[in-house]
Amino acid sequence: MIKLDRPEKQAYPEIPYADTVRYLGGFRGKIPEESERLIRDSITRISEVMEPTAVYGRYRIREITADTVRLECMDIQSEALARHLKGCGEVYIFAATVGVAVDRKIRGAELTSVVNAALFQAAGAAAIESYCDDLNERLRLQAEAEGLSLKTRFSPGYGDFSLSCQKDIFAVLDVTKRIGVTLTDGMLMIPTKSVTAVIGIK
Repeated sequence: MIKLDRPEKQAYPEIPYADTVRYLGGFRGKIPEESERLIRDSITRISEVMEPTAVYGRYRIREITADTVRLECMDIQSEALARHLKGCGEVYIFAATVGVAVDRKIRGAELTSVVNAALFQAAGAAAIESYCDDLNERLRLQAEAEGLSLKTRFSPGYGDFSLSCQKDIFAVLDVTKRIGVTLTDGMLMIPTKSVTAVIGIK
């Protein structure tokens, strides 16, 4: 069964300051007070416009070979994913985004301020990761209630898990229709602050 996740605004996960700093890179030691103020302001401004949404489904694993994972909904050729899912009987497949308004905020800043654009990029990256972590945690609690556990999420583009698998994920979950994320010919997602992943269940 395919499910949607559309949290109410008051339930949006916070955008972590530390993760935003990490995505910015370049800071060593204590961050200057003015830089810290700018980072926190960018987090606030991205928080105001983001709209976290996800679609996910739970699927049986039919077979795992040395280089292929055969699910009931698709086959994935990847040695890295096959190793990662060893011992699992099912997977969650999901697609998540923090919405098109975050992209608009970044594009608008690119026209006026390189600094603000970089800050919004970092805050947006931290926002989608925080949302994925939050959704993963809720799925983990559901699995625990069934006496199961979850592996860490594994996304196309990691190791030999090809980005081309995005097409199958989009088809299986009907991603564009359900949450408005589209896929370019180069297998990149729009809005850009979006993620697809597979999570093993064991």
